[in-house]
Amino acid sequence: MRSLFEAAGSNHLLHYLDIPEETCLVRLRKRNEGKPEGLYYATTTEPEFRAISKYFQPPLLEEGFNLRREIVQEKM
Repeated sequence: MRSLFEAAGSNHLLHYLDIPEETCLVRLRKRNEGKPEGLYYATTTEPEFRAISKYFQPPLLEEGFNLRREIVQEKM
């Protein structure tokens, strides 16, 4: 991502939503059940979510991003 804004010579702001995994799973189940129009394109299972999310690493200031971190607590 950084190479894109650097190449364009533009400012940037990376929004990072720090959300507990359980909240993500609640939202995933809700989306899978509701299939919201305009958003729905496939069902993602909990095992798929866990397989993908185990590789996620939060962004660090040392990576050179202008970072806005928002901590989200609710489980919905």
